Amino acid sequence: MVEAPRVSPEEELRERAGWLIRFRWMVVLGAVFIVVVLNLLWPGVLPVSSLLGTIAALGIGNILILLYFRHLHSRGTLQQRYINLLHLQFTLDLVALTVFLHFMGGLETPLFFFYLVYVLLASTMFPRATGFGYAGLASFLYFALLIGEWSGFIPHRNLVGFADPTLFQQPVHIFATSFTLTVTAFLVAHFAIPDCGQVEEKRERIGGG
Repeated sequence: MVEAPRVSPEEELRERAGWLIRFRWMVVLGAVFIVVVLNLLWPGVLPVSSLLGTIAALGIGNILILLYFRHLHSRGTLQQRYINLLHLQFTLDLVALTVFLHFMGGLETPLFFFYLVYVLLASTMFPRATGFGYAGLASFLYFALLIGEWSGFIPHRNLVGFADPTLFQQPVHIFATSFTLTVTAFLVAHFAIPDCGQVEEKRERIGGG
């Protein structure tokens, strides 16, 4: 039986970093689609220019990441730099999603579950502890957004006619929504990693710890 050729950690990390870049283009197109459709259904409710600006910033950031990725590839770089690039991408994506949710109404939008997509991806690419770390980061960013709007530090964008304009000021809703996301994110991070020693060992090696 012919044994399949082994893929080096550097090649696997490079493939994952490139896949995330391609995935981000789908996110950009999907976000534009969501904004356009919702604006057609509820014209004048969404801050379209702010949302499209956020999406454009994500697209520009992806171009810069792509250029850096190609630079690393041309230099035959060490795997730690690919690991750092993966972490950079996940962090920027979570921050961009938080800004997008802010303009989509903060507490009023159900789209906060998109955080779980990134938690799932991170949990399948990194060791278990790192997956939990991204679950915690997603939960923190969302909770910080809700608290920022509740306190008035960040101006709230109400979805007129879609949700109660005082919803973001109600602590019980802030706690319930953020608690739901936190619990779900950590469950996703836990169950996304198969309980298999060989898989876990491989992820530990790729994750650098």
